[in-house]
Amino acid sequence: MSLDQTYEKNIQEIAFLQRMRTLRFYKFVSRSYKSVTFYLWNKTQLKASSFLGTDALETKFLVENLQTDWGIHKQAVIRSGDIIWIKFPLELLEEGEI
Repeated sequence: MSLDQTYEKNIQEIAFLQRMRTLRFYKFVSRSYKSVTFYLWNKTQLKASSFLGTDALETKFLVENLQTDWGIHKQAVIRSGDIIWIKFPLELLEEGEI
């Protein structure tokens, strides 16, 4: 195996491990049933009672009981492009859990 092939294989393995870690994280937060806060580019904060999941490309997030200026939406999808950052409830995590 050439040096380039070894390098490419290592990059693929690292990418796989990072993706699996991300999936474990989303699996954990979708089962925690704790409130999640989204901070948007328009300086708005949105709270949801729970995070239900994301699509494969992490471009959309499904939440429950989203509180907005227009009321509470039982289920809603938030586009990742609108989000600066997300505050997840991680106090239940133990070191090395995700």
